[in-house]
Parts: sequence; structure tokens; C-alpha cells
Amino acid sequence: MKTWVGIVGVVLAVGVWCGIENHVCAESFAGERGTFYAIDYGPSVTPGELVYGAKWRMWIPDGPKTLRGVILHQHGCGDGSAKPGHTGVEDWHWQALARKFDCALMAVSYQQTGACELWCDPRNGSEKSFQNALADFAKESGHPELTVVPWAIWGHSGGGHWTASMVQLYPERVLAAWCRSGHPNTVGNIFDELPLGEKIVDVPMILNLGVREKTEFRKIWDEGFPYVQKMRENNAKIAIFMDPKTGHCCGDSRYPAIRFFEICLTARLPETVGSAEMKPMTDGVEVSAEEIWAEYQKNPEIGENNEKLLVGEKLKPFLTEGFWLPSADFVGYWGSYQLDGKPCDKSAPEKPFCVKKSVNAEGKTEISWEADADLESGLASFIIEADGVEIGRATGGKHSVGFPVYQGLMYSDTPCQPVSVRKFVMPENVKVSDSTRFSVRSVNVCGLVSEAGKEGE
Repeated sequence: MKTWVGIVGVVLAVGVWCGIENHVCAESFAGERGTFYAIDYGPSVTPGELVYGAKWRMWIPDGPKTLRGVILHQHGCGDGSAKPGHTGVEDWHWQALARKFDCALMAVSYQQTGACELWCDPRNGSEKSFQNALADFAKESGHPELTVVPWAIWGHSGGGHWTASMVQLYPERVLAAWCRSGHPNTVGNIFDELPLGEKIVDVPMILNLGVREKTEFRKIWDEGFPYVQKMRENNAKIAIFMDPKTGHCCGDSRYPAIRFFEICLTARLPETVGSAEMKPMTDGVEVSAEEIWAEYQKNPEIGENNEKLLVGEKLKPFLTEGFWLPSADFVGYWGSYQLDGKPCDKSAPEKPFCVKKSVNAEGKTEISWEADADLESGLASFIIEADGVEIGRATGGKHSVGFPVYQGLMYSDTPCQPVSVRKFVMPENVKVSDSTRFSVRSVNVCGLVSEAGKEGE
């Protein structure tokens, strides 16, 4: 997969257009099993428009003539999250979700130079920037339905603030929302300023908190429970999903998040491909206050009584309306993950494909392949075989917190840069002949191994 560093040389051969107004520049280039689109907007001084520049990126999978939805991966506040935010479209795991449902995958990097609320409050121009990007991508990609189809939005920190705010502003457009460490009172206090219309009950939502946020980011924790309680009083389909290992970083929360979106996309995508008419979320399970409290007591960091923190008995007034979760299976996931933070996966990943042998510039034998990420638990590594015998493993990048992931994972759930490639250089101590046939197996984060994808198949 090509990284954004090398775009320009590729783009000149594929497509580029630029405009003077607001410093708009759009590009496109072919990637692995899909096409990447890039649009950069400069900062605006027009009232109501975004004061920061924005780098919008989109990946559209090969195959669908008409897209069914847009999956948006929204970074959090600060340079550490913002600068690599647009690389969310290069993430194989999120691409696998988008590919399964014929959706576009979208991400952004806001060029933040001042206060975060100048973008994470959608009313300050970021919502308009998002819709402008959709319109421009629609023109550039030849997919006019991008301006109509529903949105499944994931957001972290200030991006969670943005995501939850967009649900209140556009409940008729948001198919589902996952708010990692963020809600409308994360930066400033705007929850009560936003509408709570009757359509809010249509949108499945999760507020995903890290247990250590009760001390690291107390405002998000202390105001998160009242926020969910208020939403439940208005019959919103929402729950708090606790991560037992983390504070404000995303950790391994992508696994339940992607599972949540898989359930909601299956249930709610429009019957007519390319339309805006989402189906109602008719399934779902109500979890009572007693059940929530029983789960919280299993985790001493939540169930403890501490007079200085919103934990233990002090949580009970904010649980009276219970939670809503999208399926009975997900209720089980909700319970187990809050104890051990482990992905829930009992099936092996799909086998790799397009296994090829070549000689690199240094004259060494090199094996390359393609592979789809396992939706339940991603990809951790690959086993390389010669004539069915293991000769090595490709382990890829690092993960700041949590299970090893082949692409690596950064603080705000974006892949490490430069993006990992699926290649393996033959060790010098391994001797093969011209008749040797190579194969590759995928290993997911739960350690389950695929069948072998063989050279020449």
C-alpha cells in the first residue's frame, strides 16, 4: 500500500484538480483493491466556516457501482492525534469493514493551531467542511450518492465530542456512532445547546470510556455518566462500554467498535442501495441498572468506593435508566471486555492471496502477498512457508497499548507510519530451489491461524 508521503508522483499520472477559493486541492490515486481520494481545504476567515485547514481523505473499495454509506474515522484534539488522523483510511481493519458493506472510508486531519473547540464543535465550520468534502469526493469519484447515503461515525476525544454532537444535529443522517473518550461536554459545555429531537432514538450509540479516565480525564468521566443518563431519559439507544486497560488512549477498543458497526450496518443500511432511507433498529437489548451495577462490581476500579471520584455507589443515580445494546451477543461482549479487554473471536481469518515470489534490488528473494483483515480481531502477523514448512514470520508494527497489530496502532487508533507492507525477505540461512513453492498464513490478534494462501493460486 502506498503511503501519503509518495502521493504527488502517483497523483500526476492519475488525477489532480485545484481551485483558488479556500485553497482547495483534490487528488486521487489507485491503491490496494480500492482508490484513495484527497482533498485539502485551507483555513477560512468567512464567518461560520472552519478557521483551520483540513486534509480530508477517502478510500473507496473496488467493486461497488453504488456506495451504501460512509464510515468516518475522526481523530481527537492536539497534534499527536490530528497530524496522522487522515491515515485512518489506510487501516486494513477499517477497510475490511467498509469493503464488507460497500461503504466509503473517510478520515481527516484538522490543522489545529489554537483551541480544539474551534473544530470539535461542528457548528464552528467542521460540519460544513465535512459536507463540502463529501460533495467534492462525490464529483471526483463519480459517486454522487456520497452526498445522500448515511454516516457511521467513530470519534476519539474531541472527535467523540464531534461525533455525539453530530448525532444530535443530524440524527436522520447518522446510522450509528461510537464515541471513544468523548461526548458533547468534553470541550466546553454544549450538550444542552443542541437539539434532542425525536429522531435521536433511531441512532445506536456507544460512549466508550477508559477506566483510568476517572483520574486522567475526569471531566470526560464525570460528565459522561450524566450525559448517557440524560440521553436514556430521552429513549436514546446508548450505553457506556468500559475499557479496563486504558485511560484516554484508544487501546484495543477498535475490536468492539468494529463489531458494533458491523451489527448496526447490517441492520440499518437502506434497502435501496445509494438512498438515504435507513431501516429502523428493531433489535436491541435493554440492560437494567441492576445488571450494569453487577458488572461494575466485578471491576475494582469501577466498583470501589472513593469519596473523591465518581465511582462505586455514586454511579448508581446515573444508571437508573439502564443501557441499550444492539444484540444479545454484544451484551455478552460488553460484559467480558469490561473485565479483560480482549477481542472476542473464535474463527480463523481468511487465507492470504496473490502470493508472489520476486527478486528485490539487493538480489534477495522476496515474498509478497495480500490479505484481508479479520473483522473480529484484525491481523497480528503472517507465517511464511516454503513447501509447507515454516521459514519465518512477518510481525509488522507496534501497538502503544494492547495486543500486537501488524500495522501497529497509535494513540488515536491510526496505523503507524510509514504503513506496513506485506513482504518477507528470505533469510540467507534458508536454502530453496527453483521448484520451491511458497505459502503464507494470516494470524489474527487472538492467535488463530488461517489456511495457507499458496503461490500460484
